Amino acid sequence: MTRRTPLIAEFSGSDGYAGRPCATGWAWLVSDAFRPALGIEWAERIVDGARTSMWVQTGNYDFREGDVIYRRDSKSSENSLQISRAEAASAKHEKPGWVEFTLHPSGERRTLSQADFIRFLRDG
Repeated sequence: MTRRTPLIAEFSGSDGYAGRPCATGWAWLVSDAFRPALGIEWAERIVDGARTSMWVQTGNYDFREGDVIYRRDSKSSENSLQISRAEAASAKHEKPGWVEFTLHPSGERRTLSQADFIRFLRDG
């Protein structure tokens, strides 16, 4: 697999949900099942004149209502967040989208753009 543009996440290990690989070094356990939400797509591209398939990064972020993500330091539902409402981001239409979520156990509600939400998942 080759890639020309960097991805916002690399996935490794098996510490995620059901032993799935998670974003390496992120504060939250974002498994590879969230690739589409992170704007990471498997696509065909022409590289050096040959067709090849690779992971590509888009700006089309799409975390959705009902998504639950756990803190890396605890897989307990007491240290999680759940998305209550969201609107997808679209790079093509210059639409940032947004995510409204609740942190558990505090019950604190926050609203961030899709891109800021991704930074929050990465940095904590």
